[in-house]
Amino acid sequence: LKLGVDYGFSLIILAVSLPLQLLIALALRLFRRGAVFESAEYLGIRGRTFRAATFNVTADGGGLARLLDATGLSRLPMLGAVLAGRMSLIGPRAIPAIERERYRRWLPSLATLKPGVSGPWAVVPVASLEEEMRAALYYIRSWTIWLDLQILAQTVLVVMRRRWGRLDGESK
Repeated sequence: LKLGVDYGFSLIILAVSLPLQLLIALALRLFRRGAVFESAEYLGIRGRTFRAATFNVTADGGGLARLLDATGLSRLPMLGAVLAGRMSLIGPRAIPAIERERYRRWLPSLATLKPGVSGPWAVVPVASLEEEMRAALYYIRSWTIWLDLQILAQTVLVVMRRRWGRLDGESK
C-alpha cells in the first residue's frame, strides 16, 4: 500500500509540478552562477547509500534560493529517487552520508525505513535535533498509511502557507 501511495502520488506530483520545476531550473540557470542541480549521497534503508538531486540553493543566498529552501521546493527533484525506489514520499529525513556521525545513535532506527522527501520533520515544528529525532522515531514506531496521508496533506498546507505568507508579507 505504501509503495502504491509513493508511486501514485509521486507521479501525480511530478506531472503537476513539472512546469514549475522547469521554471525553477530556468530561473536558476539565468539568474545564478553554478549548477542548477546538486547531487548528494544519502543514507537509505539498511544504511545503504544512494545519490539524489535537489535544486542547488547553496551557490548563493539570493531570494530565489531562500524561497526554494524555505518552502521545500528545492527537494522536488528528489521525486526521481522515489520513482527509482530509493526513497519514499513520506518518511524520516534523508540524512546526507557526510553527516552519518551526527545521527549515529538514531541510525539503527532510521535505517529501517526509506527516507522521505517529506515527513514529520517537515510538518512538526522542532527546535533541536533531539526533537526532530523524537518525531522521526514516533513516525517509525507508529506508521500507518493514514499517518502518511495526513503528513502528505500537512506538507501541502505548510508549503502553501509558507509561500502565500511570503507573498502577504511582501505586499505590506
